Amino acid sequence: MTIAHRVAQLVLNGVDPARVMLLTFTRRAAHEMRRRSHEIVRESMGDTLGNKAQAMIQRLVWTGTFHSIGNRLLRHYARTCSSIRTTPSSTARFRRPAR
Repeated sequence: MTIAHRVAQLVLNGVDPARVMLLTFTRRAAHEMRRRSHEIVRESMGDTLGNKAQAMIQRLVWTGTFHSIGNRLLRHYARTCSSIRTTPSSTARFRRPAR
């Protein structure tokens, strides 16, 4: 059973997709996991147009790379942690220079 199958199984069995987190190393892999999960849910529901499955999978908001999800969590909870700053100047030193 693949991760996409497991996600589809959870969603079809009533788990809120917003409570599922899919993490991977690359954006391409994250996109592919999300696409495959949608396809499996669509086929399992017999949803030929994909409308119901699309509505379910759109709630799968915690899909991305380790870094992107970590960044989202840090920015979301930064206000509760006084030692974390999210200003552009504090994160600029961690960015790669443009080539």
